[in-house]
Amino acid sequence: MEERRKPGPRRQPTRQRVLTIAREHAIRHGWRQARVQDIAKEAGISRPTLYKDFPSKQALGEALWVDQVENFLGDLMAVLASREGEGLREAARAAVEYALGEAQNGPFLRAVLTEDTDGEGLLPMLTGGPSVVTMASDALTPWFLAHYPTYERRRVSFALAVAVRVTISFLARPAQISNEEIAEEIADMLVRYVEPPETP
Repeated sequence: MEERRKPGPRRQPTRQRVLTIAREHAIRHGWRQARVQDIAKEAGISRPTLYKDFPSKQALGEALWVDQVENFLGDLMAVLASREGEGLREAARAAVEYALGEAQNGPFLRAVLTEDTDGEGLLPMLTGGPSVVTMASDALTPWFLAHYPTYERRRVSFALAVAVRVTISFLARPAQISNEEIAEEIADMLVRYVEPPETP
């Protein structure tokens, strides 16, 4: 079957077209320097039309952030799917390593993390915007429970939330150790917490 080509920005629905172009501006210029009027012009709409969906630049930034987090989580779920049958620890390790690698190699997240931290960029949304922890936990918890049903839901959900928070801290402030080492440690922490206690 012939693979369908993804529609270019001009052929996408207006809202998604705006988000696609906003992403490109964030990557090229940084969100602080991105201008709503330029995004609207490139999307082929007026600024008042853009403001119907996104009442302010902040609202556009938040929508862009949620859109990118959802895309990232979709890719992360594909990483997990490729580790099916390899055990909880390996799945967690691969997920963390992917997230850390995306911070270094993914153009959008790299642009967010390297922009000036003066409150006008998208970096504050990593910890203070629409909750990445909640979005990630809501996506990851059902997957882990479906593939590792012997673990207690409450412990899995809490451990994943902690693992996401710790991973975010390394995204925001890179450490002097390798991504592989960080992923190994976070995976170990998660497994130690969710493993049922040994009975005497």
